[in-house]
Amino acid sequence: MSRSTFSEKTVSDEQISNQQPAKPVTVKRDPTHRSACPDCDALLVSDEEVSFCQECGLIVAQEYLEREPTLAETGAKAGTEFQAEPTNPLREGKSIGSTFWHSDIDSCAPSTTRAKQLNRMLTKHRRFAYNGNRHRSKRLDDVCYDIQLLRSALSLPEVVAIEAARWMRQAKDERLPGGHMAWESLAAGAVLLAIRDAGFSHDPETVAKFAKTNHERLCAAARKLRVELGLDVPPVRQDVVTTVLDGLDAGDGGTAVRTWRLARHLLAIADDEQIGSGTPRLTMAAVAVYTADRLTDGKQWTRQAVVDAANPVVELSVSKLDQYNPRLYDAYVDQHGSDDPNAVLQPNATITLE
Repeated sequence: MSRSTFSEKTVSDEQISNQQPAKPVTVKRDPTHRSACPDCDALLVSDEEVSFCQECGLIVAQEYLEREPTLAETGAKAGTEFQAEPTNPLREGKSIGSTFWHSDIDSCAPSTTRAKQLNRMLTKHRRFAYNGNRHRSKRLDDVCYDIQLLRSALSLPEVVAIEAARWMRQAKDERLPGGHMAWESLAAGAVLLAIRDAGFSHDPETVAKFAKTNHERLCAAARKLRVELGLDVPPVRQDVVTTVLDGLDAGDGGTAVRTWRLARHLLAIADDEQIGSGTPRLTMAAVAVYTADRLTDGKQWTRQAVVDAANPVVELSVSKLDQYNPRLYDAYVDQHGSDDPNAVLQPNATITLE
C-alpha cells in the first residue's frame, strides 16, 4: 500500500485516572487486506474510507462509518474499552461489536458450557440491539445476513453488500417490505441493483440462483426499490422494449421505430408515476408496447401476442396486461393533455428517455 487510512484512539487509562488530557495516537489500518487489484493487478491505495486501484480506479473496499464520541471525550471517567464502536449499514444493533449467529456457534463446535455462554450473549445482544419496531428490526438484521451470504456466493466486494444494506434500511423506513413483496426478495433485489451500480455484469438469472427468491420476484423487487426510493441506479435490463419487439417480430420499419420510441416514453412515465412498481421491468415494457400500439394507428398486435413475446423471460398474463394498460394510458393523457402520439413522435418533440 502506498497510503493507508488512520483512525484515532484515546489510549490512556492512566492519564484519565490522573485527570490529564488524553493524547490521541494514530494507528495504521489497512481496510482492504490486499496489495493488488483483482482486475489489473496494479497497486491498491487507500484514501480515508475508500480503497481503490490507482490504475483502473476499481473501488475494492469502502466503509460507511458512523463515528460517535468516546465517553472520555464527553468528560466521563472511563477507559477506552467503553468507547462507541464505528458501525456500518450491515449492523442493525450497537450493543456488541462482534456479529455472530447460532449457526456460527454450532460450526465452531465449542464445549457445552462455552456454547451456552455464547447463546446467552447472542440473546442479550438481540434484546438490547433492536429498538423501535422490534419485529421489523429483527427482519432487517436477518436480511443483512442474507445480503452478506449472497455477496460471498457471487464473489463480490464488500462495498456491494454495504450499499445493498443501506438501501434496505431506506426500504424499511418507507415500509416497502410486506404484503406481496417479501423481505428476502427485496434484499436480493438490493444486491442486484448494487451490482449494477458498481458496474459488474452479473445477470439476474445468476443472482436468482443464489437468492432466496425466484427470477421474476427478484426483478420485481429491484424495480420496486429503484422506482419507489428514487435511486439513481441503472435499470437491471436496459433496452427491454427492444426485447419485446423482437419477440413480436416487429422488424425495423418506420412503424416499428415509432412504436419503439413511444413505448420507451411510456416506460419512463411508468417509472415516474410508480405504475406497477412491484412488477418486473420487462412486464411494464410489454404493457408500454401494447399501450403504444393502441395509441398509434394500425393496432398490429393482440394482447395475447404481446404476452407471448414477454413470457420467455418473465411470466406475464393477459389479466396483468389489462390491469396496467389503462393506468399507463391515463398517465400519458394526463401528461400530454390528449392521447395524440404525435406529442412524442414529432421530430422536434421532447422525449423522456432513461
